[in-house]
Amino acid sequence: GGDPEKFAGAVSATRNWIIHPTDRTSSHVLGEPERYWVANALRLVTQLYFGRALGMSEEEISSRLGFLRGGVEIPDRVRAIFAAAEEPTAETSPAGD
Repeated sequence: GGDPEKFAGAVSATRNWIIHPTDRTSSHVLGEPERYWVANALRLVTQLYFGRALGMSEEEISSRLGFLRGGVEIPDRVRAIFAAAEEPTAETSPAGD
């Protein structure tokens, strides 16, 4: 699996970079396509969390919201990003993914 601390640090650094842009980019800021996959993972977790908080089962959430189309691919991609030995950055992001 991926490293939760690496994930949280990268999300925080990326959020800070987006909200408070500077000429210097932290090595922890996510580049593309990592930013795409992480944003989708956060959306997926948020929708599941609020659905469950409203008392919905996972099956009901899936059928009503229809958002689990990427439900397997998204977590797999994010796990792979944060399982890598190297921190994902704008400079090390693979092109064309």
